[in-house]
Amino acid sequence: MFSEKTELSGADVDTILEDAGSLFKQLVIQKPEPDAVSAADRLPADFVMVLYGEIILPAQMVGKLTPEEWRPLVASSIIFQYTIIRRRNWGMLPLVVLPLAGAVALVFVLVRALDPTRSNGLLEVALTGSVLTATGLLMMPFLNRWSQGGRLRADREAARIVGKDSMLRSLTRVRDLAQELNLQRRVRGYGFAPSLDQRIAKLQRET
Repeated sequence: MFSEKTELSGADVDTILEDAGSLFKQLVIQKPEPDAVSAADRLPADFVMVLYGEIILPAQMVGKLTPEEWRPLVASSIIFQYTIIRRRNWGMLPLVVLPLAGAVALVFVLVRALDPTRSNGLLEVALTGSVLTATGLLMMPFLNRWSQGGRLRADREAARIVGKDSMLRSLTRVRDLAQELNLQRRVRGYGFAPSLDQRIAKLQRET
């Protein structure tokens, strides 16, 4: 996933880990708290990941944000990964399984219609690949809305914990730095994440 990842250390890292541990307790997350912080060079400027006991920060922002500015971004990532995804998974399961089941059924019907004797294995492989690819492409807009909506909701819930003003200050600070450093607005592979402008605008509309 990452072309390069570097583990970080120092007083700021210790503070970030303490804040993350506090958030885990506050959210009653029954998972091991993060015990390491790393920097990855291919993450969008505002994209923080908290997974498998590790906090992964975008390398271009390391040293430019204080632990207080990292805290809202870490909080949003924790909420998205450990509460929103789990809360939504069961609800979206039929919306994923049913289209895939329909695709498999369509492949079966097409194979029976075009090759009743099932003698052409290449045709079966080609039909399976084509139908599943088309199904995946048709599902992409839904998955995009699901992911972006979940991340924006994580921002809203994180703002209730760290404070809306604090969340907006962090996002605005990252946006200003990204513009100053002329960083690419979107990074390939993270199209399911809302942009900084979307995150800020959504929070600003919240009462």
